[in-house]
Amino acid sequence: NVRYLCTNVRYLCTNVRYLCTSVRYLCTSVRYLCTSVWYLCTSVRYLCTSVRYLCTSVRYLCTSVRYLCTCVWYLCTSVRYLCTSIRYLCTNVTYLCTSVR
Repeated sequence: NVRYLCTNVRYLCTNVRYLCTSVRYLCTSVRYLCTSVWYLCTSVRYLCTSVRYLCTSVRYLCTSVRYLCTCVWYLCTSVRYLCTSIRYLCTNVTYLCTSVR
């Protein structure tokens, strides 16, 4: 009887130990899952921040390029205007010179 009881207790102990191991494994798995999800969240947040920063930068670049284009166009218009004015001036000087002679 005692031997039977011992066997049962040992069997129970083995089961409890197995259960403990299983629970510990489950805990480790859940913790690992939590860590993984947290890492994923952090990564996604970082990616979002980076994409937003990239978008802002691209928008800034676009604005800058548009501004540059406007400036170049303005410069071109001004140079063309200047050229026309110089030509006009040259024509007048030529005319004046011809008249004086």
